[in-house]
Amino acid sequence: MKKLFIIIMLIMILTACSINGGSVINDSIPTSNNNVTNNSTSSLNKINFEYMTVNITWPPFFEAQKLIDYIDLVFIGEVIDITFRIVDKTTAKTPTEDTEERHKELGTIYHVIVNKTYKGSTLEQIQVEFLGGLRDYKVEEQLKLFEEYNMPNVIYLSNRPDMKIGETYLFLASSIVKDEPVSTVDPLQSIYNIKKPYAKPAGISVQDVISHFGEDKWKEFLEIWG
Repeated sequence: MKKLFIIIMLIMILTACSINGGSVINDSIPTSNNNVTNNSTSSLNKINFEYMTVNITWPPFFEAQKLIDYIDLVFIGEVIDITFRIVDKTTAKTPTEDTEERHKELGTIYHVIVNKTYKGSTLEQIQVEFLGGLRDYKVEEQLKLFEEYNMPNVIYLSNRPDMKIGETYLFLASSIVKDEPVSTVDPLQSIYNIKKPYAKPAGISVQDVISHFGEDKWKEFLEIWG
C-alpha cells in the first residue's frame, strides 16, 4: 500500500492540470442539508493563497471482487466531522523530523462513525483521509497549517467525492495503521453514495460491492438504507 501511495503521488505531480489563485474569505460548512455558515473575518480578507487543482488517474478495477480483494476495509459509515492536518505524501503518515519540506502536504480527514462492517476492522469510528485541502470549509484551520509550514500552494483533488457531514457512505479503504487515518485507492471506486445503490460512477455500484458478501447482506442493506 505504501508503494501504491508513492506511485499515486508521482501520477498526481505529472497530471496537475491548473493552478487557481484567489482570496479565501469564508468558512462554509458542507452539511447534508446544505446550510452555510459564514465565519469570515477581516484578517482573512487580506490572505491569498493558491489551490493547485489536480485530477489523478488510477488504474480502475472492472470487477467488484477484484477491488474488494485488493483493499482491506469495506464499511458503511456516517461522516460526523471534517478536519485537516499536514501529511507526508510519500508515506501517508504524520511528518517526522526527517520529512523533507517538499514532501509535506495538507490532508483532509473525514471522521466517520461506522454503522456496518463487511470486511476488516470492527472499530466504531474510522478516519478517512484524502490528500489536499477542501475549498470553502474551515478556512482558518487550513490557513493556520498553510502559514505554519510556509506552503506555496494547497492541492485540491478535482475528482474527490463531495462528502458532507451527516451523510452516510460506503467506504473501501486500506488497512488501519495505529494513530493514522486510512487512505483510499481511486476516490470514485472507494467512496459510494448509498442513496444511489445502483449507480456506477466508475463501473462498480453499491449493489455490486454489498452483494459480493452475500445476497442476504444486500437484502439487509435494502431493509436499512434502501
